[in-house]
Parts: sequence; structure tokens; C-alpha cells
Amino acid sequence: MTEDKNRSSGTGVDLDDMVASSDTGARKPAGMPGKLLVSIAAAWSLFQLWIASPVPFVLGFGVFSATEARSIHLAFALFLAYMAYPALKRSPRDRVPIQDWCWQRQRPFVALTCSCFTSSYLSAPAPRSCRM
Repeated sequence: MTEDKNRSSGTGVDLDDMVASSDTGARKPAGMPGKLLVSIAAAWSLFQLWIASPVPFVLGFGVFSATEARSIHLAFALFLAYMAYPALKRSPRDRVPIQDWCWQRQRPFVALTCSCFTSSYLSAPAPRSCRM
């Protein structure tokens, strides 16, 4: 009976660790990177509340088109994904290595280019091979 309790509590701890790592990310950076992770997640939440509320339309400030909102959303998501989860299996879990910082800086930029250059994408003529 006590052996079953010990065995079940051991798997419960493993299960709790697995659930915690999937909810909060496999990486637990301390110091400034950890604070940055929390602050970017909070900023993303505030951005979601902002675009879902009628306040931007009342103020006439911060009104985003659907394409702009999606690209900003994608930039937040990509940054947080590379910040919270290691890019490689051998990456450290207690800090963010330099190659992950490089990836983190590139991904949101790529997502935001969709927002910045939408009008030029739409006004550019289609290549001859795509025309019907």
C-alpha cells in the first residue's frame, strides 16, 4: 500500500513537471531575460485587449487593420515561442543562448514586414506567369 503511494506520488511529480513545462515553456530564464519574457507576454495581453475593445475607435488612435493586427500578433507569438522554448535539444534551460537571441530578433521582424509593406504587396502587379 505504501509502495503504491510512493510510486503514484513520484509519477504525480513527473506529471506536474511535464504540465508546468508545457504551460510556461521548457526554459526558465532568470534575471533580465525572465523579466523580459513576462513583460512581453503582458504587453501581448494588453495588445489583445486593445484591439478587441472599442476604445481605439472612440479615441481615433491605435486602430489596426486585420492584416496589421495579425502580423503584430504573429510577431509577439514568434518572439515568445523562441524565448520560452529552446530552439535545440541541447540548448540550456536556465538561460537564453546567443543563437536563440539572434533567432528571436529575426522572427518578429519577418512577421512585421507583412504589416509594414502590405500596401506595396497589394499594389505590385502580378508576375506574367500568374496572370490568367
